[in-house]
Amino acid sequence: MTIPAQSTPKQTYHAPQLRQYGTINTLTQASPGSGDLDGAGLTSTPNRTA
Repeated sequence: MTIPAQSTPKQTYHAPQLRQYGTINTLTQASPGSGDLDGAGLTSTPNRTA
């Protein structure tokens, strides 16, 4: 026979807060030297679908 787990009281609701980190224009600007960070290129292996 198992012992029932003690439940913790529910947390109170907090409305989500919007944080602004900058404008879309400044957030999407590439920094010098960032280049191809995801590794995709002519020598990369494509994803397998099967």
